[in-house]
Amino acid sequence: MGRLTPGSRGLRLLLGVGALIGTTAVTLTVGEGTASATSVTGGTVTLSNDVVGDTSTYTVDFTPATSLGTILTPCTTCSITFVAPSGTVFPSTAADYTVTQTLGSATVGSVTPSAASGSTTDNQVLIALSSSELLADVQVSVAITSVGNPTAASSSYTIAESTSADTTAVNSDTYAVVAGSATKLAVVSGSGQTATVGEAFGAPLEVSVEDQYGNLVTSPSVQVTFQC
Repeated sequence: MGRLTPGSRGLRLLLGVGALIGTTAVTLTVGEGTASATSVTGGTVTLSNDVVGDTSTYTVDFTPATSLGTILTPCTTCSITFVAPSGTVFPSTAADYTVTQTLGSATVGSVTPSAASGSTTDNQVLIALSSSELLADVQVSVAITSVGNPTAASSSYTIAESTSADTTAVNSDTYAVVAGSATKLAVVSGSGQTATVGEAFGAPLEVSVEDQYGNLVTSPSVQVTFQC
């Protein structure tokens, strides 16, 4: 028989050796180690509507490193957390969230959206699973309806993904949210100039074409005419 006792540099496993002389014991010193948090493998983010300020269905994929329950022992306290770019608005209704996996399953019990990363909108959501059998190393897909897109256009947005078992957040692949329709012009250069007839202005006449949120619209179908 043996027992574990604290040691100065780890644990000592004391093995009684009855065949040896008297109370002789063998001490095995186990070196110290540091447990590190695991992380999911980030996947793709697909939007049904990628226009700024619009409502969209997001499909967010990731692959867990650690199982969230098994078929024999479902987890009733597991969760998934997403942190999206500032300005994103996650819905607060559990029915808007569906979690699927080819070899497992999960039921969304409740969701808790909140503001994070300096956002003034609910760009973070904790998805509490009332029952989950999500296996490690198999892709999980989370479909979320009625998500509000941020109002700033970008081609390099990501969502930080983590779970209650894989607590170190990892970013998804990049995805884009594009500018909306042209609604206004903004002066870039040349406003308020005067020049003699037949001579060029000192600075070029330039304007930018923007959507309702001030994002630059670069569509080639937009034409601007200057009149003097």
